[in-house]
Amino acid sequence: MAKARKPRQPQSSIAIDAFGEDQGHEEVVGALIKRVSEEVCVRAVTNWNSARGGLPALMGNLAEYFEELKSSGGAPDFVVVVADANSKGWSQRARELSTDQVSIPVVKAIPDPEIERWLLLDSQAFKKVFGTGFKASRQTQKPGFYKDRLKQVCIDAGFRPVLGGIEYAQDIVREVNLDRAARNDRSLKHFLDDFRAVLQQISQLRQSP
Repeated sequence: MAKARKPRQPQSSIAIDAFGEDQGHEEVVGALIKRVSEEVCVRAVTNWNSARGGLPALMGNLAEYFEELKSSGGAPDFVVVVADANSKGWSQRARELSTDQVSIPVVKAIPDPEIERWLLLDSQAFKKVFGTGFKASRQTQKPGFYKDRLKQVCIDAGFRPVLGGIEYAQDIVREVNLDRAARNDRSLKHFLDDFRAVLQQISQLRQSP
């Protein structure tokens, strides 16, 4: 009988400083960071700095953080910044999140229009977690639509979303078909492509003699 193959173990640890507007960003993007890192056999150690005060607080925290990085020697391997596009759209929000002042890589996660949409891209994943899926809805920029939609589909499945459904983010992200989800949402594709590219870049640098 052939021996069972041992699971591959993470070969290295990568330090990430992450910034988001609220707990939703931390839960969803944190789950994506964990899943993608594990898929490429990298152990991501993420230090979250959630603003808890929306975009203005996030921008203030980032400005202070980047200033501190200039004078300190304790920089992480890279930084992840999360901000909802809302009515601005992906491109404009990306320009607003200026990161030219730092020399380490910065990956931007900009859900368009809001983070809850990323949890609603794969009905099959939802069904695996909750026992029932949901009908896809037409993409919209209506403020708060996906927040309300996520809460409602959780209720329809027989659950009581105390945090609007965000509390199930890790379970949903674990089951999502990321390739299919990224094909259906350009903002998610931007993040996954950029995040994977930086992980690969850092891994290659560490393997160089």
